[in-house]
This record gives sequence, C-alpha cells and structure tokens, in this order.
Amino acid sequence: QIKAYNNILVVVKQTPFELYSQLKAQGKAPVALRWERLQNRFDTHHKCVELVVDILKKLHIKYQVVRRDELHRGCLHDKDLIICVGGDGTVLNTSSFVDDSIPVLGVNSDPTKPEERGVTNVKDERRSRGALCAITSYELEQSLPDLLYGLKSPGLRSRIQCLIRSTYTETRLP
Repeated sequence: QIKAYNNILVVVKQTPFELYSQLKAQGKAPVALRWERLQNRFDTHHKCVELVVDILKKLHIKYQVVRRDELHRGCLHDKDLIICVGGDGTVLNTSSFVDDSIPVLGVNSDPTKPEERGVTNVKDERRSRGALCAITSYELEQSLPDLLYGLKSPGLRSRIQCLIRSTYTETRLP
C-alpha cells in the first residue's frame, strides 16, 4: 500500500506537570497544586505521543518529534505532514509556522471523557475540547493509519493572513 505521507514532524505540547516540575526543582512552584491530577494528565498525554510514534514506526514512516516550545521553521524542511499532539493551543501555535503547503493534523491527547461532559465549573474543567483537532487519542489507532495511507484526508480550515507595514519594514504573518 502506498503511503500518502513519508516524512512527518510530530509536535508535542509541554504539559503543566512538566512546567511545574521544573519550577518545583527551582523552589518556585505554587504550593497548592494538585500534583496527582497534573501527573495523570501528563501520563495520558505521554501515552498518546508514544502511540503516535509507535504507529509511525510500525508503518515505517520517517518522523521527527519536537516539543512545541522548540519548534522553528527549520524543523519543517522536507516534511509533508505535521501531527500536533496536544490540543487546540498546540495546533494554533504550530500553524503559525506554516503556510498551506504542509497539512497540519491535530490530535487531542487528553479529550473530555463522556462522563465528564456537562461540567460547568470553569475552575474545575476536566480536559480539552479539541475543537481544532481532527482526531482524539481514542480513535488514533484506526484513524491515523487511514490518513497516512490516504484513505482519509485532513479537513481544511480557513486562515487569516496579516500584513503589517511600518515605515521601515513589512511583515507578513501566515
């Protein structure tokens, strides 16, 4: 079977657990953090990243994994698909680096579970909605191979392009 994509960039978010762990090591983390909850979210996200990588390995597809905060335009060289593992923030951040020549696939790594739907207390929001993500971690094993073999295609999203002009320079934002 012919693959639709052969060189993939996997962009992963840095979870709050990772960020707060760094702060904790420096003695700067807030005291009232719910570490168990943050650890659970990290574990769920990490399992999703591992699953994406396992699928790519199994299909013998060349890939590179980069954290969202380490992403730069040089990472995009020769890539024909970008898979963002995280949520809407990861998709939005990544899409600011690309034009429409490289498709971006969002994978919601920690989607809301059916029993958590309807939670209205904003301070106790359970998980990510992932409105910009095409697939979730729950459907990854079926949907990702279908997409990689061209049996499914990523949906299209409209984007706004902005041109900023000043006296001395002109900046085009994708």
